[in-house]
Amino acid sequence: MEHLSVRGIHTDWRGTIRSITDDASLPVGYYGPVTHDPALRDHRTTLGAAVHRVCAFIYTPSMNDLVGVVLGAGSSRRLGRPKQTLDFGGQSLLSYVTHDIEAAESLTRIYLVLGGGSEEAQASLDLQRAQIVRNDSYGTGCASSLLAGLDAAGACDAIVMLLGDMPGVSADVIDSVMNAWRDNPTWAAVTEYRGELGHPFVFSAAAFDQLRGLHGDKAVWKIVDNEPVTRVARIAVDRDLPRDIDTWDDYDDVCAQFGFATGQHDRGT
Repeated sequence: MEHLSVRGIHTDWRGTIRSITDDASLPVGYYGPVTHDPALRDHRTTLGAAVHRVCAFIYTPSMNDLVGVVLGAGSSRRLGRPKQTLDFGGQSLLSYVTHDIEAAESLTRIYLVLGGGSEEAQASLDLQRAQIVRNDSYGTGCASSLLAGLDAAGACDAIVMLLGDMPGVSADVIDSVMNAWRDNPTWAAVTEYRGELGHPFVFSAAAFDQLRGLHGDKAVWKIVDNEPVTRVARIAVDRDLPRDIDTWDDYDDVCAQFGFATGQHDRGT
């Protein structure tokens, strides 16, 4: 395949960096397409019958600033009470999930977004390194919590989206996914559990602008469904898909899976 050399950046026709020469002078920053040079922005070349735009990329030698964003601001409408404080193995559900996430060595920072029932939820926590972010707009959907976490994260290489009501996404799962993504970083990635897609989701800094335009619930899933796998990679994990807790049946089933007694007092029975 023909390659292009642009100021020491060697790319194939897709714009994917294949090598960088010693004389290249590039800023270190996020992964993704940029148009920092007008001459590059307007340059075109013909490869076979197709015409492709040449893109320069900011070269990132490592992807080390990976920020966890934990969505824990849900209103728990289907459960009828804040699920964050459900008893789960002798602690609150949110506490159990957060402890697992805090143990992930690949995450440099962690932001836990709270909204509905936030005071009770916060009182149930014993945080080691996660920082709490308030989302007063949680009633508009989970996209608002993602944006609150994105704002808190600031400049970073990527955010790692996790759910506060999904036990089973352990530190070793998170680290395995992040190590695989760092070896081959893409615009975004989703975890694939034995053929089923789930969290964590990874979004490089190049995706942040698109994330800021999301609204409502399930907005991130629309990105996953609509983008090709070359853009939103699938990272395989040889485990069953963890289950999030939205209903009492979910709670009973997940407690049974973990060998925990259900908190009957939580539902008033």
